[in-house]
Amino acid sequence: MEKPAEQLLEKRIRVSASQWDRLHVAAQATSLTANQLLVELAIEALDRREWPHTEAEIRMYRASLFTAQVLARELIDTGREEKLAEIRRHVSQLTPELPAKTTEPAPSGPG
Repeated sequence: MEKPAEQLLEKRIRVSASQWDRLHVAAQATSLTANQLLVELAIEALDRREWPHTEAEIRMYRASLFTAQVLARELIDTGREEKLAEIRRHVSQLTPELPAKTTEPAPSGPG
């Protein structure tokens, strides 16, 4: 069974002349109109907000975690647990816990 066609909305946004020129030029290199390109780029930007963004970032974070584990074990093995605790306190002050991700949909207002 085919899905019904998605209903399209017509919305107006304001862009500067230079922004529109950039969109228009970029769209010419694709099969999209400038309007379609703008929407596609906006959706892509929203989708990429999720972490991690790229495979390179995943590898970098994994390597960083591995390095941190090696250093922590070395401190423990040399009897310097207090130094490790100090480092962990310092890191927790610099990088506070992230808020829990909500499952509520984002509000959709007029636009």
